[in-house]
Amino acid sequence: MKKLILFVMIIFSCFFNLKGQDSEPYRFVSGTDTRYSLFGGYNLKGREGSKRYFHSLELGFSKTTFTKIRPHPVGKGWYISSEILLDKELFITPKVGCFVHYVVLICGIETGYHTNIDEGSWVIRPYFGIGNQKVQFLVKPNIQVTNRDFTEINVASLTCYYHFLPIKKSFVPFRY
Repeated sequence: MKKLILFVMIIFSCFFNLKGQDSEPYRFVSGTDTRYSLFGGYNLKGREGSKRYFHSLELGFSKTTFTKIRPHPVGKGWYISSEILLDKELFITPKVGCFVHYVVLICGIETGYHTNIDEGSWVIRPYFGIGNQKVQFLVKPNIQVTNRDFTEINVASLTCYYHFLPIKKSFVPFRY
C-alpha cells in the first residue's frame, strides 16, 4: 500500500509539471513567478494507540514565489490555514507555516493550536514531501509543545494540498 501511495504521488507531481510544445523550438523564460492563492487540503492521520485513521479537511491562503532558472526551479512560500477534523467531536487547528522548494522537493515547518474548544495544545509540524506550485504531497510528524496531557493529537499525517484559485499572479522575467 505504501508503494502504491508513493507511486501515485510521483505520477501526479510529474503530471502537473508537464508542458506542451508547439512547432516552434522550446523557449525557456527565466524569471520570478509570484502567486497569491487559495488552497484546499486533505489530511490522513493516525493516533497513537488507535487502529483507526482520521480524516480532516483544510482551507487556506498562501503566497508562493518560484524562481525559474535553468535547469532547476527554486521557491519559497508562506500560508495561513485552518484544519477541521470531525470525529466524535469537532477539532479545529488554525495554523501558519512556511516552506522552501527545490525542483520537486519541499520542506517546511508549521505551527498551530489544535483544540476541541474545551482544551487544546500548541503543535509544531516540520514536514517534507514532493510537489510543485499547484499540488503538494507531504508527511507531517507532530511535536506537542504545550498540554502534553491532551491525547487527541495525532502522531503524524499524510497531506495533499491543491492550490485551486489563484487570486493574483505576477511574472517578472530576468534581464540579461
